[in-house]
Amino acid sequence: MRWMNGVEWIKSVWQFAARVGRRFFADACSGRAAGLAFSTLFALVPLSAFVVAVLSAFGAFDPLIEEAQQALIEQLVPAVHEEVFASIRQFASNTRALGFLGLFIFLATAILLLRNIKISFNAIWRFRSRRGAWAKVASYTSIIVIGTALLSASFALGPGVQSVIEATFPDAAEATWLRSYLLPPFFLFLAVFSLNILVPAGKVKPGGAALGAVISVIVWELAKRIFVFWSTSVMRFSLIYGSLAVLPIFLIWLYLTWFFVLIGVEVSYLFQHRRESRSDEDTRGIDGPVSVVIGHCVATALEIGRRHRDGTPALNADELDYRLGAAMAARVRTSLARSGLFLDTDHGMLPARGMSSISVGDLVAAVIEGSPHDPHAAGTSGADDAQDAASRLLALWRENPAILLTDDRVMGSINQPESSPVQAEGDRHQIS
Repeated sequence: MRWMNGVEWIKSVWQFAARVGRRFFADACSGRAAGLAFSTLFALVPLSAFVVAVLSAFGAFDPLIEEAQQALIEQLVPAVHEEVFASIRQFASNTRALGFLGLFIFLATAILLLRNIKISFNAIWRFRSRRGAWAKVASYTSIIVIGTALLSASFALGPGVQSVIEATFPDAAEATWLRSYLLPPFFLFLAVFSLNILVPAGKVKPGGAALGAVISVIVWELAKRIFVFWSTSVMRFSLIYGSLAVLPIFLIWLYLTWFFVLIGVEVSYLFQHRRESRSDEDTRGIDGPVSVVIGHCVATALEIGRRHRDGTPALNADELDYRLGAAMAARVRTSLARSGLFLDTDHGMLPARGMSSISVGDLVAAVIEGSPHDPHAAGTSGADDAQDAASRLLALWRENPAILLTDDRVMGSINQPESSPVQAEGDRHQIS
């Protein structure tokens, strides 16, 4: 029945929202939003000054500089945009006397903001950046310069877009509604979508990035209307702070902006990993049972060795993330790299020495070193197959601590619940 399908859909949406909420607070996103708000406040004037300098270098964009700043501030600070715009314009104009050195310092401040954004996004996605310091600086600088040029181009196209809107919608009310209420959220969606795609160090699928951007924009637009009413009609900061009333309002809204952006990042992550069951989420979390982590490490190590022997492409981070989930994959990669037996390179994971000289105990020690859990405790959460395979593997290791990774019994303990006897026999001779 249709109403039953509707109930199931509502239930699944509610469960998804609950997972987003749990993971949002588990990742300390509230604190990350506060840190990003402070970084934004610290970098806003330097970034504005740098943008003005870049636009002035093009010359043709001079008439658009003030218009671009005004439009951005109106969207980002809905309640007190006039005061904020006046202050930023004054501060930015004062910085012109600092010369090239000042411009360099401001660029460094803007890069620091982008770096903090990237750190927060990668922490949510459990990605690890593999770029060197200079490559990161070049990437951040190009984002600022290219982003500035695109922003200016969008404002330069503004009159043309407005003409198209007026020609398509002769009714002045419809044209005004489209220009005032539809285009700003659309451009905000493009900005958040670009952040979700470009900032994380790993691969983010467009579908998840788009859904996260939509959620961020919807929540942001709703909160903006509530915030305007609250800041103008409910809270009379001017009675307490006087002319400084703009500062707490500005800070609060910066915090809420990043709060909503990080909610969208969590939505993107969970949508991309939506095939993971709730029990898989527990098992693949950072604090999953150690025995399961050991099992995944051994299975991953065998796969790395097989690919290295066959000359096939190395197991890369994106593939491992898809197989295990980003959280568990990050823990497995860290454990294997910590052991010194495997190398986590830009092209994938490779064995650091012959597979026939690696023992299960080496991997167990690497996992235990990075975990506060009891390695002999089997744990109670997680997928049954992974838990059973890990328990058999640990029992085998306790009987013979020096057992090698390529021992037939190791492969058998992993494949027993899933493989047929023929497949298991074939797997025993895969790696030597």
